Amino acid sequence: MKTQRPFRFMSFFLVVLLGLLSLPAHADVQHKLDFESGLGGWSAIKGTSYFNWARWRGGTHSGHTGPASAHEGTYYLYLEASRNYPSRIAYLQSPEFDADLKNISFYYHMYGAHMGTLTLEGFDGSNWITLWVATGESHKSHGAPWTREAITLSGKGVRQVRFKGATTSKTISGQYRGDMAIDYVLVTTGEIVSGDNWRKSESGAGIYSGIYYGPGNVGIGDTQPKADLSILGNLSKPLTGRVTVPANSIYVSGVGTRFTKELVVGDSLRLGDKVFVVAGIASDIALTLDAAHPVGALNATAYTDSNLLSVETGAETSALLVDRSGNVGIGTANPATRLDVAGGIRVSGETICDAKREGTIRYNDAGDEIEFCDGSAWSRVEGPKGDKGPAESKGDTGAIGATGPQGPKGEKGDKGDSGSRGLKGSKGDTGAQGPRGYTGTTGAQGPKGDKGNTGPPGPGITTLKFAVYFTDTSTYKCVDKDLRDYCGDENGCKIRLLLQSEVDGNDQVRVIEETIYMEQSSLSNNRGGGIYGWTRQLGGGEYSWITSASGRYTIFDPWGWVWAFNYRHDYCYGQSGHSAPHSNPYLFTFMSHPHIKTNVVVYD
Repeated sequence: MKTQRPFRFMSFFLVVLLGLLSLPAHADVQHKLDFESGLGGWSAIKGTSYFNWARWRGGTHSGHTGPASAHEGTYYLYLEASRNYPSRIAYLQSPEFDADLKNISFYYHMYGAHMGTLTLEGFDGSNWITLWVATGESHKSHGAPWTREAITLSGKGVRQVRFKGATTSKTISGQYRGDMAIDYVLVTTGEIVSGDNWRKSESGAGIYSGIYYGPGNVGIGDTQPKADLSILGNLSKPLTGRVTVPANSIYVSGVGTRFTKELVVGDSLRLGDKVFVVAGIASDIALTLDAAHPVGALNATAYTDSNLLSVETGAETSALLVDRSGNVGIGTANPATRLDVAGGIRVSGETICDAKREGTIRYNDAGDEIEFCDGSAWSRVEGPKGDKGPAESKGDTGAIGATGPQGPKGEKGDKGDSGSRGLKGSKGDTGAQGPRGYTGTTGAQGPKGDKGNTGPPGPGITTLKFAVYFTDTSTYKCVDKDLRDYCGDENGCKIRLLLQSEVDGNDQVRVIEETIYMEQSSLSNNRGGGIYGWTRQLGGGEYSWITSASGRYTIFDPWGWVWAFNYRHDYCYGQSGHSAPHSNPYLFTFMSHPHIKTNVVVYD
């Protein structure tokens, strides 16, 4: 057994319809603007914009901006952004309504990287005030769903509104991705209905008590209906005849009843204030319940679930039926499926295909074929592939049609991605030599190199060159030179010695350079001064220049290579008086080791 709240169905709908006719006029009036047949009394005002709000279908002129289609129907309104910036303004303004606006709703689409600002303003009798504003890109693709915005205007004293479209404020070129769009504007005017406006309807017999209505809304079992018709409870109909069921019994008997015609096993049955399920039907006057009636009923009217909705023509032919199971019948009184149509079905050109519309079918006027929505795109409905038809003879070639006029030049598209690198081709023939190119700029300075060997002397005032060498490798070679013209002034002179060893295959070259001042050549003892030599120190190692009077003997230990001195030496051929100074203080003796060939350069 289950508890329900049944009503007499047919009489109920008659009362509801009569009641609706007797209700006071609805205080609210809705004004729809869907752009399907124009602007509906609204005005497009150009303002500072180069272009006005335009009624459009499909995508806009520019790529990467604007919607793919209207939100509802075919047409919408949009503001073109190409070559229409910075901060260009256009208005879509409503007429002044007869009553204050209660609310307004609309759909908008703002896709594009250069999107500006869309504002809704209202006129309060003195000034235009801002009611809503959106700035920048809010949709990420052409096909992104439109966004609905609803704004309450009660108490603002507004009787006129306008949309203000402003393009981007940026001044750089190429700001064309800013096509904003609006669609399906719904304005409601009227006063707010207070709780005192609700009334309860009762008949003299009290049968239809519980029907409440206010300005435009009717409630059955609902004391505050928010829709035009709001029903809380079940829809039931009375059975023919009268029934009786004893207390604590499951057996029901009837007088003038038609149980086999009006009921089936499983239907609900209300007896008094209790509801049961029909367990069995024996005849038109006898049936059994699923449970015993606790108190019984005598000569009562029984009720069962009715169809949810039944609409008949004047000839009492069923036009529309929604049965108790939810099946819908059009042109049939006994729908066997969720939708049972007796006759043809006409499917109009739906445009939107998204996840919410998956499974929708439509007729494509352009392709003259049925299509269905798979949740993302429309595709044609195809049957199995048929047999190939017989081949026919080829028809004559038709005449070439006239060339159509050239369309306007479109906006330059974005640069595409670089393609993948192709395969390397074979080497071509050597081309002719081209003209000599321009000399390039000087490159950056390279790092500092290692120090090179000492070069020959630069140009001096006076230069003296000679060699000190003897072919007999057992004899020292001595050469006397007067250096007055080279070393006689206060600046002295420089002597460069280039020595090359020719003993034991040791072909070493050494370069010695030293500044000579004549005062160093003054006699300081019986051996003279100004001993100059280049020797390898005992035990090997680096070579050094000797410039001391007392160092003359040092250069023989272990062996010396070359010397320059201003006194006589026994090793020199033809000289006698060892260590006796020359009478000419500017006369120098250059002595070379037997194994050494020495080239001498003296320069000021």
